[in-house]
Amino acid sequence: MRRQTAHSMPLTFEPLPIATPDEVRALREQMGMTQEELAREMGVTEFTVWRWENGKRPITEPKTALLRRIAKERIGYTL
Repeated sequence: MRRQTAHSMPLTFEPLPIATPDEVRALREQMGMTQEELAREMGVTEFTVWRWENGKRPITEPKTALLRRIAKERIGYTL
């Protein structure tokens, strides 16, 4: 039987929570961006940002990560 070492053990990560509508809006406002500017930065439409902020459509995990990365670069945001 082969013994597992720290190098052979699979890595597992807990996913970060999805951004809430309030978090999307608050981060955008703290960054001083309009919905249009944030949409352009994230590669989505302004309407998509509006839907995230108003709870009409949940933001995806990849877009949550992108939003938080943009906020970290602009305002030093950390979760």
